[in-house]
Formats: sequence, structure tokens, C-alpha cells
Amino acid sequence: MVAKSKEQKPVLRKFNTKIEESLANDYVSGVKPISSSIGSSTKEFDKYWISDALEQLEQINEEAAEENYPEISSMSIAMARELLPKLTFYPFVPAVYPSMHGDVSIFFKSRTKPAAILIRICSNQKIVCHTSVNKKSKRKYYNKISEMPDDFLRGKLNELE
Repeated sequence: MVAKSKEQKPVLRKFNTKIEESLANDYVSGVKPISSSIGSSTKEFDKYWISDALEQLEQINEEAAEENYPEISSMSIAMARELLPKLTFYPFVPAVYPSMHGDVSIFFKSRTKPAAILIRICSNQKIVCHTSVNKKSKRKYYNKISEMPDDFLRGKLNELE
């Protein structure tokens, strides 16, 4: 009789691999990493979404202008640029886009169930995290990017899998 192995849940930590840490450090130091997620939808490669998300962030004011939204403040963009590399422990690609209120929106959606997380970096430099996971909606406010990701956000992102 062959015992079935249980699928293990990923261990929560800042970076899953040295490659992820290197990608985040390269970006912070100004080196633009090569995206490995192009043409791939597998979990193994999606963890390299950082360069695509940072590219979306760099184009956010162009998108805001196309939608006739207010210009996103340079401070909100800088805060998002600081936060995104901290979220690379989560392997699925987020969407980064402007809101009609002049906020930076970072949106993660589950591929397998109706669940999502929206992180908004508001024009007043406050951060709000809206979650809808397992038919329960929650919201948490943050005053500084340095407070993120915390156990709440890590846990909610993990629940999307």
C-alpha cells in the first residue's frame, strides 16, 4: 500500500529563493531585472512578476491620463515601488493601475476561487488593504509602507492559493 503524500503549504517568508531576493535588491539598486513570467502561467515562473509590476507602475500616470483620472503623486508611486518587492513571496502576478481617486492600486486575484485582495496607496499616503477571501470581506489600514507586509496581509495572500 502506497501512502499518499499531503501537499505542503508554502512557508511564509519575505523571499522564497535567493533569486527573488536578488530581483528585489536589483530593482531597489536601479538594475531592471529580466522578466521570467512572459509567456508562462505556471506557479514556478509567476514568482518573477516583479519586473512586470514595476513596469506597470512606471506607466501609471500615462494610464491615468488615458482614463482622465487625476495624476498619481510621486510619493504614492515611490511607496508602491518600495512595497512591490516586499510582496514577491506571493507567486501570482498582480495588476498595478491607477484609481479614479488618484490612488495606486495593486490587485491580486485567486486563480482557483472567488477571492481577491486590493491594496490602495492613497493620494494622502495612507494605505488600505481590502480583502475578500472565503466569502468574508475585511479591511486594514496602514500608515507606513514599513508596516507591510504584516501577518494579516501575508495570511490573506496565502489564502488566495
